[in-house]
Amino acid sequence: DTPVPAGICCSWDGDAELSQGDLVMAWSFLNANGNKILAPRLSLAELRNALLVPERALELTDIHVALLRVLLLHMDAEFQTTPPRGDLLTTLTWPYIAFLYLEENAERLSPENYELATMLAEREYCDLSPKTKLQLLSLLCDECVGVDPVKSKYSDTRAIDMEWNDPTLRKSKNDVEQQAAAEAAGDEIKS
Repeated sequence: DTPVPAGICCSWDGDAELSQGDLVMAWSFLNANGNKILAPRLSLAELRNALLVPERALELTDIHVALLRVLLLHMDAEFQTTPPRGDLLTTLTWPYIAFLYLEENAERLSPENYELATMLAEREYCDLSPKTKLQLLSLLCDECVGVDPVKSKYSDTRAIDMEWNDPTLRKSKNDVEQQAAAEAAGDEIKS
């Protein structure tokens, strides 16, 4: 497992069921993209606790719905599905919709990730182990990276990196810092 980054304080579960690297990756993704995908922001401890409770955690439900909404809207737009699958997504139906999504994408998923579809078909979400819940969350975060609105955020970042590395396009460090501060102020105003 990847060590916890400096400055992040979180006591891990006593049985060490959760991969620290996967947990930090999912938490980081959600914090970086939460506003764009309309997912609630949780502290690392809150996310860990939501994965460990045996019942359904409402915050985690909202996160799964937000991730699936992004994926389904992309699929509905790309493949023009009728009726749009995003219309079927609710806080109650999301585990079944996640199962359908995994089934539809089985050919490109690893066998380990495809097993998630089987588990979702056979059990209630709250009966899944914390490790399996984290595996599902990580998979949905990974799937969202290549889809708008998340993809456009990373494309913008890549364009800034290219500008920074190209001496003919390089902005001064001060210009970049001012642009980042202006964008951060704009995000705070929207929130």
